[in-house]
Amino acid sequence: TLTPHMQLLPQRSNSGKEFTKLQGPALGDQQQGSFSIELWEQAFFDASQRLCPVRAGGHECGCLPVLARM
Repeated sequence: TLTPHMQLLPQRSNSGKEFTKLQGPALGDQQQGSFSIELWEQAFFDASQRLCPVRAGGHECGCLPVLARM
């Protein structure tokens, strides 16, 4: 998953119908920026591991530079 710190929480509205709301951590501007950067870094890391199983195993390969040129 790309958003490990966010989770769906059940909420009740005034009408009594149940719905879900995506809630993340309540952070200040600087903390929110750091959280966003860390989240994107993790997303890119996860994506690169899925693109190249050799690199995911901790080995160097030549496929990612080739993909970047495409």
